[in-house]
This record gives sequence, structure tokens and C-alpha cells, in this order.
Amino acid sequence: MKPHTKYVVLAGLSLFLFVSGGIAFASSSQYLTQAQKFINQNCSKKLVADQTALLCYLFNKSQEQDTKLATMNATLSPVPSQIASLQASTSALNNTVNNLQN
Repeated sequence: MKPHTKYVVLAGLSLFLFVSGGIAFASSSQYLTQAQKFINQNCSKKLVADQTALLCYLFNKSQEQDTKLATMNATLSPVPSQIASLQASTSALNNTVNNLQN
């Protein structure tokens, strides 16, 4: 029973850190500039503490995700106008078919 308790406590702590980190992120309007300054100062060293290395890794991964999201957004942003254009073409074709049938 003790190993399960250990995992529950670990999961609870992880959830707490995730939520409190999200609140801190949301409350700081200067997050990106502060994070970039931290990265520039600490991540370029050859020997980095484990916690700092983890922060550097997470920041780099978040930048990768941001880039991927921006790419997906750029790819998907024309879709609504293309849908509207196709609907207009379909409507025009339906009108033409109806006119020919009459």
C-alpha cells in the first residue's frame, strides 16, 4: 500500500506545481522577457545545475511547441475563407442546375 501512497503524493505535488506555475505564468506580463534573460544568462554555460538544465530544456521545448502552433495556425487560417468560397461555388452550381432543370 505504501508505494501507491508515494505515487499519489508525487502526482499531487506535480499537479500543485503545474497549477501554481500556470498561475505565475498568467500573472506575469513580463514572463517571456524574464525567461529569455534567464536562458541567456544560465543555459549557455557548459556546466549547469540539474534544475537549471531542466528549466532550459522546458523553455526550449515550449519555444518549439510555439513554433509548431504558429505554423499550424498559418496553415489553417485560410481554411474558413476557402470553406466560404466553396459554399458560394456550390450554391451557384445548385442555382445553375435548378435553372437548367426548369
